[in-house]
Amino acid sequence: MSQPGRRRLAHQRFIRTRSLEFASCHRQDAAVPQTSSFFHHLLLAPVLTSLACCVGACRKPPPVPTEKLLVTTSLMAPGLAELEDDEGSDRTVFRGDVLISIRRIPNFRWKGAMEGKMTQREGEVIEASRTPADGPSYVFASDMTEMDVPQASWMCAKMGNPVIFNTPCDRSIRRISAPGGRFIAWLTCVENNCPVAELSDGTVTSTTIPALSSLRLVTFGSQSVVLAWSRWVRSSDWTGGNLILMLASPPLRRIGEIPMDEVDARDPVQVLNRLGTLEILDDGVRYKGKRAMIERQTGKELSATAFDERYWVTPEGKFVGQK
Repeated sequence: MSQPGRRRLAHQRFIRTRSLEFASCHRQDAAVPQTSSFFHHLLLAPVLTSLACCVGACRKPPPVPTEKLLVTTSLMAPGLAELEDDEGSDRTVFRGDVLISIRRIPNFRWKGAMEGKMTQREGEVIEASRTPADGPSYVFASDMTEMDVPQASWMCAKMGNPVIFNTPCDRSIRRISAPGGRFIAWLTCVENNCPVAELSDGTVTSTTIPALSSLRLVTFGSQSVVLAWSRWVRSSDWTGGNLILMLASPPLRRIGEIPMDEVDARDPVQVLNRLGTLEILDDGVRYKGKRAMIERQTGKELSATAFDERYWVTPEGKFVGQK
């Protein structure tokens, strides 16, 4: 065989081998025709160009290091500061909340108020905490399950290892299990922008919420929504809070903000006080209360206006408000 013929044959074999590797990467049967046509070679050129992309696509991201922790399975579950049978649930936990188990107590019977409603439980109790820096509380094992949760130190590293109140991130990070194997991680803070992160398919995306005091994952229809309670201070005499709504898309995407409580004491004679209660509904929230003017010297209510506000999230993930 002549030199050009040998080169052409070797080129055909190279193309056929690489094409089959590419097809195998995507788990498809492939057959590459053997031909010496120059135009067929040109048609196969894009296959060679795509080989590098195939190699990257076939590589899975490294596994996320996990630890076995408690995850709340009930929509809402009692959390007790003290193990007393008539104490109210002042540390209520919600579906997806992650806790660290400390010890188990065989049997306990409890009846008390939880979020304004009388509730009761009986069975094994677990002493647990949201973070190593938090004080312990008591939850019922029937409201919990054990699950592999992203390691605190790994999540903190992905969030830049923030330090809040001189406490290392891995001792103050809070985590929530979300649908689809995702996780939300966050830290509380008073004034700074508090870090919030979402883990999905091995990728962590981050955002911040100013003065974040609490965070909860809820479901409105088909949408998973993160509710974030944020505080604000405009002056020593003017403070308040907002409820920020974010779609757990991923990544987390802010879609709306609801004004909550407000105290405006800048006037030397009277103080504005807006206060209400929040109700979580199937498709949104309801904030109901009153806006009152209080005489500073006597504490007497000078005037009051009731409000009843509804906010919801559409199936398309849009935030809608009606006051």
